[in-house]
Amino acid sequence: MDEVKFQQWSQIREHGLLFYFIRRVLLYCIIGALVFIVLNLITKLYSFKQILNQIEIMSIAITFAQLLRWFINEKSYKAYQSSFHKN
Repeated sequence: MDEVKFQQWSQIREHGLLFYFIRRVLLYCIIGALVFIVLNLITKLYSFKQILNQIEIMSIAITFAQLLRWFINEKSYKAYQSSFHKN
């Protein structure tokens, strides 16, 4: 983690995990759902039930990915912070 990412993550983590998590998950899920719906309107490949199932699976995957991203960024942040304080 470099200084710029350290500063950005400092600001993000001030709001907390819940704010980050809800904001990111909702953003990516809404964008993904809209893309799925628009593509299906164009191609007509899937039924409405299949689209809902795909959106649900995508939402679960995004949820886990964002949670994993939080913990990876926290680990990098703390490692950079500890190395910064040692010097």
